[in-house]
Amino acid sequence: MKYRPEYDKKLIGKNLRRCRQAKNLSVDEVREYLCIGSIQAIYKWEEGKSYPQTDTMFALMELYDIGLQDLLYKEDVDVVCEIDLDVGHGFLKQRRKESQIRRLIQYVKGLYKNAV
Repeated sequence: MKYRPEYDKKLIGKNLRRCRQAKNLSVDEVREYLCIGSIQAIYKWEEGKSYPQTDTMFALMELYDIGLQDLLYKEDVDVVCEIDLDVGHGFLKQRRKESQIRRLIQYVKGLYKNAV
C-alpha cells in the first residue's frame, strides 16, 4: 500500500504568493475574487501557516492559471531559469545557458534534499 504524501506548506505558500505577484494582483483583489471577508486568510496561506479549503484552492489555481504540480512541487529556481533562458541571445548562447541552468538546478535540489 502506498504511503500518504506530506505537502510542504511553506513551498505551497511561496508558490501562491509568487503566482499572485506574477499576475500583478493585490491581496485585496484576490480577497474580492474569492468573496472572503478578510485578507488575513490569504496572508496565512502565503506564509505557509495554513491551507485554503479545497474549493478555494481550485479557484486560486484557476485565477493564477496554474496546475496542481505547479502549486505543490514547483520551486522558485524553475521560474528564474525560465527568465534566464528568455534573456539569452542566439542559439549557442542559449544552449550554453541551458546547460548551466540545469547544473544549477541539480545543485540546488541537492542542497534542498540534504537540508530537509
